[in-house]
Amino acid sequence: MNKTTNIHLAQTLFSLDENAYSLLKNYLEKLERLFKNTEGAKDILEDIEVRIAELFTELKKDNLYVISVADVEQVIETLGTPEDLAGEEEPTETSSQYNGPKKLFRDPDDRFLGGVAGGLSHYVGLDSSWTRLIMLILFFSSVGGVVLVYILLWILIQEAKTTADKLMMKGEPVNVSTIKKKIKEEIDQVGDKVKDVDYENLGNQLKKKSKYFSDLLLKLARGVVKLLTLLIGVFLLFMSSIVLLVIFFSTVVGSAFSAMVPKEIMQFGLSLDIPVFILGFFALLIVGIPFIFLFTLGLQLLSQNKSVMSRLSKLVLLDLWILSLITLMVFGVIESKSFAINAKSTQNIVWKQQTQDTLKIYLNEDHKYRETVTVFNPFTLVENESGEKYRLDNNIRLLITESKDNTLAMTIEKNAKGWSQSKASKTTEVIDYNLDYYDNKLMIDDFWLSPLNHKNKPESVRLNLSVPEGKYLFIDNDLGTFLSHKIKNNQDFYRKRVAGHLWQMQNGELICQDCDKINGEMHFDEDSLEINLSDDNTVIKVNIDEDGLEIEKKEY
Repeated sequence: MNKTTNIHLAQTLFSLDENAYSLLKNYLEKLERLFKNTEGAKDILEDIEVRIAELFTELKKDNLYVISVADVEQVIETLGTPEDLAGEEEPTETSSQYNGPKKLFRDPDDRFLGGVAGGLSHYVGLDSSWTRLIMLILFFSSVGGVVLVYILLWILIQEAKTTADKLMMKGEPVNVSTIKKKIKEEIDQVGDKVKDVDYENLGNQLKKKSKYFSDLLLKLARGVVKLLTLLIGVFLLFMSSIVLLVIFFSTVVGSAFSAMVPKEIMQFGLSLDIPVFILGFFALLIVGIPFIFLFTLGLQLLSQNKSVMSRLSKLVLLDLWILSLITLMVFGVIESKSFAINAKSTQNIVWKQQTQDTLKIYLNEDHKYRETVTVFNPFTLVENESGEKYRLDNNIRLLITESKDNTLAMTIEKNAKGWSQSKASKTTEVIDYNLDYYDNKLMIDDFWLSPLNHKNKPESVRLNLSVPEGKYLFIDNDLGTFLSHKIKNNQDFYRKRVAGHLWQMQNGELICQDCDKINGEMHFDEDSLEINLSDDNTVIKVNIDEDGLEIEKKEY
């Protein structure tokens, strides 16, 4: 039994028996020696191997087929023996006839796109010019439908890559002689083209083309830069114009509005006696000058004029912007320091009373400044009978706690801020707040006053009413907005809800005496849910089960 040898020809695996492999190897070695000194020997041998691989493929009956000696001899007969080729000076097509049909390939040497027309021309025996003319006529007559057919043929038809493919495409015999002839013709064509080249003229043409190409790229780059410059100029001009118009109209409206507001209110809240319009002017410069620069830059980009604004004007605007920025920064630091220190002053008032008496707390809204109030949110300006101006504010909170010494007392705490502890303390001293107690009634003013020349230093008034154990007290509804959220009560009411009820101080918290007491219970299982709610007058039952929702209400 002969051994088999696996070899690769043209990247295809074949199995040969031992004798066949020796015969093929001897044949290829003879061809290699034959074409050793021939120009293009490597290409000739590669194409011969490709042709041998094609013939072996035709002989294989299945993947397990083993190439025999007879198969190798048949291939050698088809291609021609080295001895026959050694005696030929010029190989001819008659040395080994090709009886097979033409094969359709795409011609890579005669193509405008994919070589489909060139391949069809060889296959049908027409000149490629006629084939292209017919395809052009079909293109117009089919309204472009032939393009799809062309693309499909481009995909399906293989390209004639090897010499053997090109020979079969033209219907020529494919043997060693024709392969050698074809490769020699291609080498001669390349040599003739190289000899016919006018290198000086070619060099000049390359220089012209390279110069033309570089000039074209330069023009294209300049055009792109110019277009981008125009677009950026339009954007800057549009954006800065909008912002400058907004600043202008805001300035006009703000000036008209400020003219309607009292001067004292305009200066209110500032620790320094700097007119507000000066601060507004600096702020206007800080915002407006950068957009003026952007506006001129946009004009410069669009007009390509370098003298839209003089150098002196630019320096003046820059100096103004820096000066405005420094001024406002200094002002901001000074203003922030004016609120840096906290101070408070306290006043304690103790009243004699009977524990069993009910204390009634009301809001005193009937004050003498009602008809002289000038309101400008969030400030209120008032004048007394002498024409002196004061700030009126209602930043007041009332906290109710249990008395530690079983007395009824009120602590008035006045808070203020200032540059220093002494200045903040002086501000608390000038805060004027009043309340009145008579006939078990506590009347609490809903405002406090401070002189206008003390400016706005976030002042506030905090009231702490100490109530003895067991004391009853009623808080009027009007006090809701002035109550502290820290008042402890058994109803967990928050601020406004504490007002409007009668309470008793017990164990440090207020116990509501007139709040509706609501009792509730809930029962549920897998099939139903029952909720019972009741107070002194009403009972509500809610039942949810498979029959739906049922609500029952009873009043007593």
